[in-house]
Amino acid sequence: MIPSVIIEPQTRFESFTPYWRNDRILSREFGVKIINGRFDDYRFEKIRNIVITYWARWADWREVGRFLVAHRESQLFRMLNEYGNTALSGDVVKLIDENEMIFIANFPRTKTKGKDWWQINVNTILFEESIIKTSPVVKKYDVIYYGMFRPDRAIYFRKYFDDRIHVSTSPKNVLLFKNLGVRPRFVSSFLWGPSSTIENFRFSLYLEDVYTHAHYNFPANRFYEALMYRVIILIDAFARKTFDIAGYPVDDYIVEDADSLHRKVAEISRRYDYHLSRQSKWRGHARDECAEVMGRLRPVFMDEGADDDDERRTEKRRKRGESQKRTRV
Repeated sequence: MIPSVIIEPQTRFESFTPYWRNDRILSREFGVKIINGRFDDYRFEKIRNIVITYWARWADWREVGRFLVAHRESQLFRMLNEYGNTALSGDVVKLIDENEMIFIANFPRTKTKGKDWWQINVNTILFEESIIKTSPVVKKYDVIYYGMFRPDRAIYFRKYFDDRIHVSTSPKNVLLFKNLGVRPRFVSSFLWGPSSTIENFRFSLYLEDVYTHAHYNFPANRFYEALMYRVIILIDAFARKTFDIAGYPVDDYIVEDADSLHRKVAEISRRYDYHLSRQSKWRGHARDECAEVMGRLRPVFMDEGADDDDERRTEKRRKRGESQKRTRV
């Protein structure tokens, strides 16, 4: 029996989304197989746990549904780091019992269905020891904000985005930003690996959604990325609570609007190496967070002590007849 597989619904040769990167880190850490749209290769394999991590409207969800029907005895997991992307395609939902699914997410429970909901810091999976930079890189630019357009963050985009800040995003998002009336300096989306364009910037601006102010989501991916690539993080005041809960002392790095952001940039630039050294010390806490998360995920992906659980799960599902919803293709 295969201990676990990760499902990515359609073949993609390369991507740099957090989902895609997380999948490959988990694959290296636990030896887990990634089914990247190649379902036929595993259709007749017995699989203990199936983990669905990827979400895309364009994916072939009907093929995913057929694969899940063929593995009705597997435990289904849904791993999420976006609170707005919890819904599965109707082509899948009509074939499975969501009440038997276990959700793994960095945000509090948002769905009434689900056998269990694990709120863990999936964002810190990206914090890779092998990438952490210890030697300086020539910094060419001041402040970068990067990410997709998010309506729940629009008030902060208006507050901070002027021609003194760079914004890295995909071309499809540029018009959405411009429609807000903001005119930052747009640059291409970053590539991630041993080196990244983010290394050319001195500072990264950290914003979060209004929703996140009241629903703890752990620090976002871009916080851990800045720590890895030696970029100082400046944090919007409304995101302070996130870091208080997470245990990071960020008081000296809080900003409130575009003018205070650039005053802080000028202030810190006078002692940049000192502040970079201070924030680099946060890496120890990030390492601990990452190790804790990997420990929580190990039973999902590894075969340790799984046989008894498999037998109990199979017998329970037979008795309950839960496959009734999942037999229609």
